[in-house]
Amino acid sequence: MRKKSLIIDIVCIVIVLGLMVISLKFKVHYLLTGSIMVLTAMLPLFVGFENKRPGARELVVIAIMSALTIASRLIFMATPMVKPVIAFIMIAGFAFGSSTGFMVGALSALVSNFFFSQGPWTLWQMLGWGVAGIIAGLLSKAKLIDGTKRIPATILGFVITLVIVGPILDTSSVFWMISNPTLKKVIPLYLAGVVPNLSMAISTAVTLFILSGPILKKLARVKIKYAINF
Repeated sequence: MRKKSLIIDIVCIVIVLGLMVISLKFKVHYLLTGSIMVLTAMLPLFVGFENKRPGARELVVIAIMSALTIASRLIFMATPMVKPVIAFIMIAGFAFGSSTGFMVGALSALVSNFFFSQGPWTLWQMLGWGVAGIIAGLLSKAKLIDGTKRIPATILGFVITLVIVGPILDTSSVFWMISNPTLKKVIPLYLAGVVPNLSMAISTAVTLFILSGPILKKLARVKIKYAINF
């Protein structure tokens, strides 16, 4: 099964990379090229999750965590500078691993944008939010961080949001706002994103400080009670 999964992943990567090369060769719009790049990064993750053949209980958990993340975004719709969504994605990663963390992040971005509007930025949001879940899951599995401890979780959430997720989302602006990217044009876009990214990082940190411990303790009991094993 693992060998088959690896072959499928490689085939997906080759196909998408081929599309990206074609788009560059024929000078397709940078927006399409950027979208293909994101698909290249995410497709193996989706295929890998599917090959794990998750059960109904695991899918229910992903649905619930995604719904919680989406709700947290909708609640703060009137305050766009306050976005606690990354915190809930990281909590999913802490509790259920990197694969689940990625799925919660990617699905939350996709579904919530039906309320906020879909566009070329959606794929980048799926990638950025998913990466937050992956990192949280990997660090938790490696026992490098305990999500139930407030200070480490808070610091990690702040750093991931500001240094990784924020710049990924800013990169989407580079592809859909600039037709011919140059360093002179790109730098102002990233600088303009510093304040929103900082606000998002603070929102993530505060949410993790308050909720990560209590939620993770409840999720730990759910995992034991229903024998959920990702």
